Amino acid sequence: TVAGIAALYQADARSQASVHMAISGCLKEAATPTGFTWIAADNTPVPFSYPDLLGLAEAMHQQSYATFKRLQQLKSTIAMATTEAEIVAVCW
Repeated sequence: TVAGIAALYQADARSQASVHMAISGCLKEAATPTGFTWIAADNTPVPFSYPDLLGLAEAMHQQSYATFKRLQQLKSTIAMATTEAEIVAVCW
């Protein structure tokens, strides 16, 4: 965070939607309300600024995109496989 707090956050589809909803709700002021917190994966409330929300959304996007790219690579490897052993050797 801007305040220097490092934590892990959930990034499932619901969490991503929540981050985007929070960003939309804070967009006009480009600031979070006083006392605004985001809940870390361990359920700890973490003070969050508007830049923190943007950073979290960016981190979620980067992770999601990296996962998507990896999936595409694996699908390509499977499609090019000519033996069962080559398919079984493909691991996430």
